[in-house]
Amino acid sequence: MPRKYLRKFGTQPRVQWTEEQLVQANISPENEKRLVSHIQKLSSAGFAPYWTTIRRLAYQFAEKLGIRCKFSN
Repeated sequence: MPRKYLRKFGTQPRVQWTEEQLVQANISPENEKRLVSHIQKLSSAGFAPYWTTIRRLAYQFAEKLGIRCKFSN
């Protein structure tokens, strides 16, 4: 039977992002659509990428657009 997970008393929430930080971390909706379109084209051509490949593509896309990010590939 499923149970509802309760965090231990006194622990911090996992993520404490402000709305401003989320806006800065995301790419624009137009660029996101471009990336999604590219991934869909790969899938329709028989090259369905794994999640690790999608993350790598997103990182390379952000680098190409000059978007700063804290991650490395």
